[in-house]
Amino acid sequence: MNDKPELTFVPPGKDQWWAPVATGVAVLAVTAVQWESAGTLTDNWVLSGLIFGSLLIIIPSYLIFNRLHVYAHGVHIQTPLRRTYIPWSEVAEIQVITENAHFYDLRRVSFLLRNGKTRKLPLPHDRGERHFDLKVAQLREFHQKSIES
Repeated sequence: MNDKPELTFVPPGKDQWWAPVATGVAVLAVTAVQWESAGTLTDNWVLSGLIFGSLLIIIPSYLIFNRLHVYAHGVHIQTPLRRTYIPWSEVAEIQVITENAHFYDLRRVSFLLRNGKTRKLPLPHDRGERHFDLKVAQLREFHQKSIES
């Protein structure tokens, strides 16, 4: 897939997540110094520093690196753990689903595939996105163009 995507969705406000990642790296650096001075991994401060620092790096990184690339022939979904390609010919319908996330309702996009399965997309979602409905309309437009051709 060497062609350029016609539309790309990235997480909203991804710049705000670099501070926890930098803090996690700093915590791991301090933990390494503490580990060197303690001489053992079973020290409580070393273990808690390793766990806390790792979580500060892993959780925001998952949020930062989600991508959705839309092409004329399909959608390429990219998360830190998985890369998936779904051609438009396999998509029967584009749906907007509402999930209850503790204190707010989160609207997300879901593909209803021709085999009857659904695939929730990591992006776009309306949590922090100003033009969610416009982005859903763009996805539906690409899907409609692929059906017509």
